[in-house]
Amino acid sequence: MSEYFEKLPWFVKEYIHNCRWSGFREIQNRTFEAFYSTDDHILISAGTSSGKTEAAMFPVIGSLYNNPPESVGALYIGPLKALINDQFERMGPVLGESELKITGWHGDISRSSKDRLVEDPRGILQITPESLQNILSYHPDEVERLFRDLRFIIIDEVHAFMDSDRGLQLLCCLQRLEVLSHCEPRRIGLSATIANRDAAAEWLKADTGRRVSVVYDEEGGKRNIRIKYNSFPLPDPETESVDRKKAITSYYLDLFRETHGFNCIVFTNSRHSAEMTTKSLRIVSEKKGYPDEVSIHHGSISKEFRAIAEEKLKNPTVKSTTVATVTLELGIDVGDLDRIVQIDAPYTCSGLVQRMGRSGRRGNGQNLILMCNEDAQEWWATLDGVSMSLIKAVAMSELILNEEWTEPAEDNSMPFGLLYHQTMEYLRPGIGAK
Repeated sequence: MSEYFEKLPWFVKEYIHNCRWSGFREIQNRTFEAFYSTDDHILISAGTSSGKTEAAMFPVIGSLYNNPPESVGALYIGPLKALINDQFERMGPVLGESELKITGWHGDISRSSKDRLVEDPRGILQITPESLQNILSYHPDEVERLFRDLRFIIIDEVHAFMDSDRGLQLLCCLQRLEVLSHCEPRRIGLSATIANRDAAAEWLKADTGRRVSVVYDEEGGKRNIRIKYNSFPLPDPETESVDRKKAITSYYLDLFRETHGFNCIVFTNSRHSAEMTTKSLRIVSEKKGYPDEVSIHHGSISKEFRAIAEEKLKNPTVKSTTVATVTLELGIDVGDLDRIVQIDAPYTCSGLVQRMGRSGRRGNGQNLILMCNEDAQEWWATLDGVSMSLIKAVAMSELILNEEWTEPAEDNSMPFGLLYHQTMEYLRPGIGAK
C-alpha cells in the first residue's frame, strides 16, 4: 500500500483489507496526490471499472470523518436515479460502522428520509441535478443551514452533462448554491469518455476561479471487439418466407450461444428492439431447457423488475442475460460480467465505450460482441450493396480501439430556455445565476 493508505480512516482501511486489495491503482494514487497536495478542483478521466469512484470518495470520506463539517459536507451529483441508488449501496460497506451519514435524494426516495436530513444536515448527500434545483427554488431560506460548510462536490459522468442544457443548468445550480450558502467547495469530476480533457476541465471549474488538476489513465484497459454480420432477406410470399425465417432463427440461436453460460448484458438501441430480443431469446432458452435465464431492463418497466434484473447480474453464483437499453449504460455496478453484446452499432462512440466498459469491472479485459444485422426490408440497410450497419460498426471500432476517439462535447452558446428559466428564478427570490 502507498503512503496515502495511512491517511484514510480506520473503517476505510478495514474495507480495503476485506476486499483483499494488494494496493491502489495508478489512477487512484494520482488522484490522492492531487487531493492532498493541492487545493485544486480535480478531473478524473479513466476507463470504466478503473476505480474512479474510490479514487474520489476515499479521501473525501477521510476528510469529512477527521474534521466533521457543520452541515452537509459533500454533494455527490449523478445523472440518473439508478446510478445514485447504486452508489448509495456501494458506499454502505465502505462507511461500515462509522457514524458518517449518507443520504440519497431524488423522486423515489421517501419523504421521511429527506426530512431527517433537513432536520440534521450532515455527511454526504447524493442527489440529481433536478432535485438540487428544487431545493434551491422552493427552500432558499434553508440552503445556508443545509450547506454552509459544504466542502466537496463530486460530479459523476461529467460527459453526460457537458454538451447539454442540463449541464448548464447544473452549473447555474452550483453557482446559486455557493452564493446562498457562502461556501467555496472543491469540485471533483469523473468520466470514462472525455474526448477533450481541457474542455472538460474548463466546464468543471466554470466561474469559480480555481485551478483544475487533471488526472487521467495513460494506459487504459484492454479492449476487444468482435463483429458478427447477419443478413435477413426480403419476405417471399411464394415460399412463405422460408429463407427469411431460417436466417432470423439462425441469428437468435447464435445470440443464445454467445450469451448462454455467461453473465452478460445485451444492449439494444431502442425499447422495441429490447422487447423483441428478450421475447425471442426467452423462447430459445425455454426450448433449450433453461427457463428464467433472460431478463429485461429499460425505462418503461417498473423499478421492481429493473431491480430484479440488476440483482441477477450481481449474483456471482448465477449466469444470466439481461437485455437492456441506455438504462444500464452508465456507471451502475452490475457485478463481474463476462461479456457485452451490442445489437447494431449504437448512436455514438462514447455510448459504445460506456457499454463495453460494463464488462471488465474487476480488472479483466473489456469484451464486446457487435451484432450487425442487415434487414433487406429496411431501406437504409444497404447502399449500392454495402451494409451500412457493418460499415458503421467497423468505423466505430477503429475509432475507439486505434484512435481512442469519442465525440467532443457540443457547445451551446445560446441556451435561450435556460436564460428564461434563470431570469424567472432571479425575479422570484433574486438569486438566479449570472
